[in-house]
Amino acid sequence: MSFAEKLIAARKAQGMTQAQLAAVMHIDRSAVSHWERGRSQPGLDTIRQLEQVLNAHLLSEEALFTESPAETEREAASPEAPAEAAPRRRISRRGWIAIAAGAALLLALAVILILTLTRRQTRYTDKNGQVYTVAQYQQEAANDPAGAFLRIDKTLKTAEHGNASFYMYRFDLYEMNGVGFTIDRLENAIFADNRQAVVYLYSGDELAAIGLDPAIAPSGSWAFEGGLPVQPLVGIGMQVTGTDAGGAQRTFTAWMPVPDVQP
Repeated sequence: MSFAEKLIAARKAQGMTQAQLAAVMHIDRSAVSHWERGRSQPGLDTIRQLEQVLNAHLLSEEALFTESPAETEREAASPEAPAEAAPRRRISRRGWIAIAAGAALLLALAVILILTLTRRQTRYTDKNGQVYTVAQYQQEAANDPAGAFLRIDKTLKTAEHGNASFYMYRFDLYEMNGVGFTIDRLENAIFADNRQAVVYLYSGDELAAIGLDPAIAPSGSWAFEGGLPVQPLVGIGMQVTGTDAGGAQRTFTAWMPVPDVQP
């Protein structure tokens, strides 16, 4: 009787399935299946463990010490029989090119990330020495359903007037929660590449004086726009602080990178 036949008989005598035997042996069920079909044969230590689990004698002593050419499961290498190292695969030229391209892509992404984070933390100073950063205008406000919440859409275009080119920008504010909101203070900041900032501050009364009603109706909209000559800029920011109909003070911000210019 072959090893495979003995293994099948011993397993069934114990009332075990292939899956149950595999679980006890801490191996994959496919290994048991291969053994029972004669496709492969376990190593000596594994056979001894099988004999203990199944309480059966699976091979004769002579067979236990006879190396099988079909054996696929190797035991840990011993000093007398060192394990043969697996052949090392050589990477083709195309493989090296793919690796180099992947490394270059990762490097480019890392540089972009570093520049983005650096720009967010770069300090811009206005004529009075007040310091501003891009991050100030990229803070998302929490949406409290019980209070007013403003969604701010941004538009940046270029326009020609005579022989001069201008940036024309617009911030559209939409109240989303059906709660009225009154602007108490509006801050419009323009950041130049030379780390200089030009910041315009408006109170609610000053907005009203230039024809902009600071009150935004529930679910209503409100717009603020401006323009300036085309020049090396980083971006344009806006911060709106005000009070909603429930008396809560809220602040909303928006940031418009100048590279996002529409034709």
